[in-house]
Amino acid sequence: MLLPSTCLRLLQQVTVQQGLSQFPAFLTPDICKAVSHIIRALPLDNKYTRLKQRIIEKYSPTKHQKISHLFQECSLGDKKPSDFFAEIQLLGQGHIPEETLLLIWYKHLPNELAVQLNEAITAANAQQAIAKADRLHDRLKGTSYA
Repeated sequence: MLLPSTCLRLLQQVTVQQGLSQFPAFLTPDICKAVSHIIRALPLDNKYTRLKQRIIEKYSPTKHQKISHLFQECSLGDKKPSDFFAEIQLLGQGHIPEETLLLIWYKHLPNELAVQLNEAITAANAQQAIAKADRLHDRLKGTSYA
């Protein structure tokens, strides 16, 4: 395992030349260990950009993880319906059609909200359904529905 000081020296090779001396403070020793081979092999141009891309690739959720989370773990919780829909859109972005995302969102809403949205859902009018759900949510949040 790399010691933090070793990691910082490696990163300084990348960042000092580009005036990004604050960048190493954001990296944990685990991340440094995982990307140390990348840091050592970086080309002379675009070092920061390539390092950033590799860190993002390594630590971002995969498409499979996003879709799995979308179907298994998403819930409204204490979010507004519009925030919940934005979360669902982000997880399904580019992989699932918006009409399908709207149906997934609708399915996860409490019945008290969902029954009021049938017309907008049938018409596949996401904006209308989301706006109405937010209004209903604000109106009902003091009751036992939440």
